Amino acid sequence: MCAEAALMSSEPRKVALLVGNNNYNKYPLANCVNDATDLSIELKKVGFSVTTQTNVNYEDMDRGIENFADDIRPGDFVLFFFAGHGVQWEEQNYLVPCDDDRIRNSTDLRYRAVNAQRALQLMFDKDPFVIVYLLDCCRTYWLPSLARSRAMEISSRGMAPMSATGGSLIAFACAPGTTAVDVSSNGRNGLFTYHLLQHITKPGENITMLMIDVTQAVATETNSKQIPYTTSSLRRRDVYLVAPTTQNPHPNLLVPKVAQFSFNSKMNNSYQLNHSTTSTATIPENQISTESSIKPRDKKGELVAGGNGKGDHLNQLNTPTFIFVDEVDSLYISDSENHRVMKWKKDAKEGIIVAGGNGQGDSLKQLWSPRGVIVDHLGQIYVADCGNHRVMRWCEGDKEGEIVVGGNGHGIQSNQLSFPVALSFDNEENLYVADYGNHRVQKYEKL
Repeated sequence: MCAEAALMSSEPRKVALLVGNNNYNKYPLANCVNDATDLSIELKKVGFSVTTQTNVNYEDMDRGIENFADDIRPGDFVLFFFAGHGVQWEEQNYLVPCDDDRIRNSTDLRYRAVNAQRALQLMFDKDPFVIVYLLDCCRTYWLPSLARSRAMEISSRGMAPMSATGGSLIAFACAPGTTAVDVSSNGRNGLFTYHLLQHITKPGENITMLMIDVTQAVATETNSKQIPYTTSSLRRRDVYLVAPTTQNPHPNLLVPKVAQFSFNSKMNNSYQLNHSTTSTATIPENQISTESSIKPRDKKGELVAGGNGKGDHLNQLNTPTFIFVDEVDSLYISDSENHRVMKWKKDAKEGIIVAGGNGQGDSLKQLWSPRGVIVDHLGQIYVADCGNHRVMRWCEGDKEGEIVVGGNGHGIQSNQLSFPVALSFDNEENLYVADYGNHRVQKYEKL
């Protein structure tokens, strides 16, 4: 179990191992050494102790990873990056060293390439604060002794999905089973690493949002032909490569104002995009009101939901992100890492699942990292289904929801969304969506 609780009051030690391999005997690459070298420069600027390996053979690469893992202390912030060739075989991912002429079949992979899952486990066993595990190795790679069968085609194209151990974030340059663009517009870096370098040293951006920005940039440049893959089991939101420099001087601006609205019937709750009202919302720095009608509050909070540790039982939550309180003080909670929305009635000891709760996925029964949630007087629950790039609507008791807007893949078109995070309605029952990845707010008119 990662030692996140121990780091509440102090910044963890930051350590990184970066590996970049170009000089393959069979399938040479051009930019991987640059990727590792450039990332090393940026990470050192923000306080990382960095070990860099380039053009390494199996023995040196394997020993380097073991030595790095041995040096990890409990509570460290750990980052691992590999750029080079990677191969999947029987649901395991293998990072290929430069002496790849010694790898001719799947047996050789087990003994002459680095098992990515095993390397992650070695680091996890040292109880770090967090592990960020970045693999830019989704290039086509053929094992020479195997016929180009369907099985070989699968193993040669990209990586297999990996499970993030507790307190870790894993990112691939592209989706599992697909390949990545090997050069960016600067002619020096791979596309994924190029965009990673643009964001890696931004202060105050947590690692989850940072990877969303990288994903959006890569997807936009490739017209969604390459979409980086991220999976996370982080237990805290305040995981930063670069900590915020100052606290928000106007914390009240973080409290959303919920518009008043009412619906006459479920059948009429359909929406279309008003093309004239797509915009980016900003708050001018010098136009912040100093007046407030908020009364003084008790400085001690009262537990109203969760509080029984991280988990997926009905009396637990896992990374709650957004809440909505209805007129009878029932609490609706986007339980992000459990991929569900919970309803907690006033004074209840546990909640009930009112949306999702069937694991991460994109079926109508599932959600993927839900964010904004809002409920109307008919009990219809609107959810910003962030990871699925859509807004869903549930009625309490329904087994599945329906797509209200989005649901047309990740993109920038008027019928698409990119990681929606917040919702609201106006007095005319129009729906507003904070389209995070597209840096805009979309307005959808009620039909």
